[in-house]
Amino acid sequence: MAASCQCESVIGLTATKSAGWPRGNSARYIKAMSSVPPQAATIAGRQYPLTAEVYAVVRADTPADSTATLLRDWLLGAEGQRTVADSGYVPLAVE
Repeated sequence: MAASCQCESVIGLTATKSAGWPRGNSARYIKAMSSVPPQAATIAGRQYPLTAEVYAVVRADTPADSTATLLRDWLLGAEGQRTVADSGYVPLAVE
């Protein structure tokens, strides 16, 4: 997918670390929706209307030492959640 646009009327869909698209001038393309800015707090709190939930699903009978289970457990752990945040996405809320 191309990552450049010189359009005046565009909504940039991006992770919260918007500096990555388009490089060098991303603020021009990222717009607030319904007066709600795309920030980690508004995305996690579901006030920002453009969000997508991502699931990591593992069958109940999958062995505990399988790569699928290990990946899911890593994603749900502290290191995985830091990686999610470092990648520009909103990590899971701590309950």
